[in-house]
Amino acid sequence: MAKSIYGSDMAQVTEGEAPRYPTTEELWNLTFARANAWRDRFAAVPFEDKGGFFLPRYYQDPAIGRALEAVAGSENRILLTLATGTGKTFIAFRSPGSSSTAGGTSPASRLAALASCS
Repeated sequence: MAKSIYGSDMAQVTEGEAPRYPTTEELWNLTFARANAWRDRFAAVPFEDKGGFFLPRYYQDPAIGRALEAVAGSENRILLTLATGTGKTFIAFRSPGSSSTAGGTSPASRLAALASCS
């Protein structure tokens, strides 16, 4: 049995074998077809990972991405709810408004973080 690449396009409601893997740029353009100035600004901010020492955990990447999407979608408020010890501080500081390189005019520049020690 020959191996093949299978693709699914939910926007066009099509699926089937693909002739090749899409490039990184093609995947980005397919995933984010609609223009969004805030998302593009966030994507341009380099991610500092301290040489691999502070990499996000597997469940933190989606939380960071969803926070960025919420701000890019002009959400006024974002609530991150995670269990104790799951890295809420790490997620908050990887989210918009915590970096001066994201631009100081974003709605997320009004970041409020609440923590409970109980």
